[in-house]
Amino acid sequence: MPYVQVSTQTGCFEFCYSIATPLSHAATEIVPNIPSIIFIHSGYLAQEVFECQFDDPGLRQFNLIAIDMRGCGDTRGIIRDALFTPTESAEDIAKIMVKLNLPPCHIFGLSNGCTVALELAIAHPERVLSLILCSPVTPQELKEIASYRLEMFRLWDSIENPEPDSNDVSSESFDDLFNVATKLLFNHQTSSILDALCRIGMANAVRNWSGSKETLHQSFKVHIEWFLERRVIPKDMLAKLRGPVTVIYCSEDNAYPLENAENLTKKLEAAGVSDVSLHKTHGAHFGNVTNPKAYAPQCIDLIRRMMNAIFRINRVIYNTVVAYHSPESQTRKLPTPFTKTLEKFGYDPDDE
Repeated sequence: MPYVQVSTQTGCFEFCYSIATPLSHAATEIVPNIPSIIFIHSGYLAQEVFECQFDDPGLRQFNLIAIDMRGCGDTRGIIRDALFTPTESAEDIAKIMVKLNLPPCHIFGLSNGCTVALELAIAHPERVLSLILCSPVTPQELKEIASYRLEMFRLWDSIENPEPDSNDVSSESFDDLFNVATKLLFNHQTSSILDALCRIGMANAVRNWSGSKETLHQSFKVHIEWFLERRVIPKDMLAKLRGPVTVIYCSEDNAYPLENAENLTKKLEAAGVSDVSLHKTHGAHFGNVTNPKAYAPQCIDLIRRMMNAIFRINRVIYNTVVAYHSPESQTRKLPTPFTKTLEKFGYDPDDE
């Protein structure tokens, strides 16, 4: 996967990113003159959490971009003592957009990635065409969820030598950590992709967040500070949003209630955002993985509505978008930048 170097308030980071286009499942640049979607992940799992969006033939009519955030996945760099919140992550993405010469994009945020998406759209409204917010978190962390996150960090800190094959590792600690995480993210659901994501997540955790005080500090910054220190975005700042906003609530989300999604929708409307919609669908907190078929239509519908508005139904651009895939390809999964890695961890693309 390619990297892009960006300077941050804590030094330089080499951000790992992926691009899938109608012409390539692992491109180095976007196809010009068609819509682009940036996917922003949350905690614990990196960009591979969007496998089920990147393999969707409908969404692959567009440019799809995903980025490993600071301290996550294959991104290189050390998060030091400066405050690290979704506000800083939004600035990272804005700088990456400049480095990659990306046009204004549609933004898909997952969980706390929704907070990053909102911060990006507020600070750089000229770079954001629309927002799709899947399972948004509360403005401030709920006490119960904060306790879950702190418990996961405590469990990780208690493992002296977090090597899965080591005889020194307490399997009970790993099991406890796994159970807390899968309950929060997936409601204990199982499938080959969920199992593979959990295994990749653990492999990344061992590499990025263990072995020294410095890497354990990284884990704290990514999994505690990034969540617990997010700011409450005031209404006057939400008024800076320009494009449509779609909020998606997953009915089996055991982390954040429907009321939270409803309150966000009302707050956006009260701030003067003209096109706000709330959609309810089945799925756990990471519903884009547990019920992926519900998400592609929302993204496609929003982008096509935007195309009609922005391009005045420019048939050259519209036909470019819809003509990349034959009708026969619309029902099969496409390869993605993550598929082969997921398969190494047990993922079966034919598993529904």
